[in-house]
Amino acid sequence: MSCDIVLSGSPQQLSYTASKLLEVVPSPPLALGIPITWILPPFYMTSEILPRLSDSYGQLDSRKSITYNILRVCGRNDILKQEGITIDGGKIRTKGSKENVCIQANDHATGRAEIACCIKVAEVSQVWVTTTEALLHVAYLAINSKLELNIGYSDYLGYPFAEAHGVVPLEVETNHPDVLSILMSSKDNNSTHGNEHVLIEAKKPGNALVRISINRNPRNADFILVSVGAQLYPRNPVLHVGQYLNFTVVGDGKCLALHALISL
Repeated sequence: MSCDIVLSGSPQQLSYTASKLLEVVPSPPLALGIPITWILPPFYMTSEILPRLSDSYGQLDSRKSITYNILRVCGRNDILKQEGITIDGGKIRTKGSKENVCIQANDHATGRAEIACCIKVAEVSQVWVTTTEALLHVAYLAINSKLELNIGYSDYLGYPFAEAHGVVPLEVETNHPDVLSILMSSKDNNSTHGNEHVLIEAKKPGNALVRISINRNPRNADFILVSVGAQLYPRNPVLHVGQYLNFTVVGDGKCLALHALISL
């Protein structure tokens, strides 16, 4: 085998022969680029957010399983331990205390013990909405097209919750129901933060404001403006001098030029 190694500023090719079998150890459980501290609401049971196997493609094998235990401050009595956070398989259960704890993962496949995550219990204070197709809380839709809104929650400091399904009364409304219709809401247990979703559909041309709020409180609300009508794609193209660009019109409308020539 050979590889290129940079020595003294210039790459040099070195050849070597492997004399020992190497096993690549995966990252610690849950250490996948997500925040190590998870915020959860009180009296809440999460989905299966703690992985049970070190190999997601393997069969159920105790030698590849991951077990978890709560790390607590030494000297606490049993009553305080029972009032705190507990683990049920891959689920985390919180109670009313504002306890901050860390969870240790024991990977039986590699024999390692690592801090998987830390848990902070807090009340939901704010709701926010995002979408992959909207920029700066403004979305553009053609008639009869649909858009999925990702709904998330945060505490009073603005830190997002890992999960918070159904803990607060969520209100989704629009000022022009004749332009937009709100179809459904659901939750996604497979996403990193378990976001809820709201699906909206464009009905006729116009502009509509969508408000997502907690108990219809304007202080705990987020907004997105939706413009419905004929849409021209691509919206923000980047061209070199002399290149052609083909536009596509989605929805009802007319385009004056479907081919544009850029020249100096």
